[in-house]
Formats: sequence, C-alpha cells, structure tokens
Amino acid sequence: MIDKDFDFPMPYHKWDDNFEQLDVVVPEEEWKWQKYPEENLVSERSGFKVAWKTYSDFKSANQCAYAAGINAYLKMQQGFDFGYLYPATITEVSEGNWEVVIP
Repeated sequence: MIDKDFDFPMPYHKWDDNFEQLDVVVPEEEWKWQKYPEENLVSERSGFKVAWKTYSDFKSANQCAYAAGINAYLKMQQGFDFGYLYPATITEVSEGNWEVVIP
C-alpha cells in the first residue's frame, strides 16, 4: 500500500532537452516497480546502499532517473534509506555520458 501523503524528501526532478526543470506528476498507474532502460547503457556499478548506471545520452538517463525516483519512493515505504546519496540524481561524468543514482 502506498502512502500518498508520505513526504518524499529527495530532490527528484525531470528535465527537458534544454536542461530546464519540469514539474513531475506521476500517474496513478505508474506507482509500481519500474525497470531501467537498457538502451545506451554504458556501464553499471553498485555500492552498499545505491547503485549507478551510466548512459551515453541524456534522454536515456532521464528515463532512468524517472524510474529511480519511483523505485526509491517505494523502497522508502519499506524502510530503506540511501545514506547521503539521492536516487534519481543525474550527473554528467564525462562529455556525453550521464550517470544516474538508482536505489
């Protein structure tokens, strides 16, 4: 059961192609476990509380961040914490490669 009033403390934003922040409203039917895109995936690595996926284009990274935000919310409902890292954060790690923190 998802607590709709749960305060989601992590900075989750979706970005357009001009890197402008968009307001995100998650439709009711998407509040389920999301899969991460495999298209343009360059590398993956994992840690104790989070993992990272690196993509060769921003669009795939943005899709991954959207899924990561939903999955993080669902994991928080189960009592998980992510330390000092924020799932759904996108960082440009090198020219044209984008890394996403996932839960």
